[in-house]
Parts: sequence; C-alpha cells; structure tokens
Amino acid sequence: MAGEPSIRTSSTIHTRAMRLATEANLDAITRVVCVGVADDRGYDYIFPHHHEFPDNHWKWTRGLYKEYLDLPEKFALLVVAATGNGFVNEPVAVGAWDLALETEPAGAINPPLSSTLIDERSGGNEERLRAFENAQDRIWANNFTKYGNTQLHH
Repeated sequence: MAGEPSIRTSSTIHTRAMRLATEANLDAITRVVCVGVADDRGYDYIFPHHHEFPDNHWKWTRGLYKEYLDLPEKFALLVVAATGNGFVNEPVAVGAWDLALETEPAGAINPPLSSTLIDERSGGNEERLRAFENAQDRIWANNFTKYGNTQLHH
C-alpha cells in the first residue's frame, strides 16, 4: 500500500533546516502524519478504528495536506527533511500553520474534524467527534478568546 507507514531510526541521519513543503513531498508528509497520529489520543478518540481502514485513512490525510499546499495564502506547510539511513532529503517532520486566522479558506478545505467527513471516513465515531469539538470550543473560549485572533504573540 502506498500509505504504509514506516519508521527508520539511526544515528547516521542528518537533518536539514526547516523549509516550505512542496507537492513532491506529499506522500512523505502523509507518512509522517499517519505514523504520528498513532500516539495522538484525540485523533484516536475521534477515529478509534482508523487502523482498520489504512487506505481510507491515507486518502483523507493526504487530501487534507494537499489542500494546505494548495492554499499558501492561508496555510504554511513546512517540513524538516533528513538524509541518511535510506532517506534522501525526505521529510521526517511536518508542521501546518494558519497564517490568516480570521480568513476563511478560499478552497474546499475539509479539516479532519469536519462533520461532513465523519460519514465518508471509515473508522470514525460521530458522537466522539461532537464531544471533542465541544471540548475544544470550551477550552478556546475559556483560555484564548481574551487575546483575539489578530495577534499570534503576546
């Protein structure tokens, strides 16, 4: 399967500086994210059976990061690449930043928590999705609303 996660470790891996991701990095980015969510309790809570549907999990993860790449005015997608132990300038870490918090995406971005996806994504649990979204909203309101969306640093 194209999305088969793999983890390689070695002291001979050399990382390079963080850089903007390109579409050529999309499969590697998807691999990094698919391996990374294995330890994400929130993701596992919402999609408790994602490991039973690896092709579906790969498809939706790849689609989300493709949309980040397609909307550079809204999102910055950065990677850290590594060389050594079978890696050749391959992304091994990824980060996505929302550059315009108060601007809606111009494209058809569908974040992984979108309620429209829960029916189409295998392995999801709608009740858990709603509970997770409600908890996120409460936490944001209680801790971050006072700072607004126009500043990133205090």
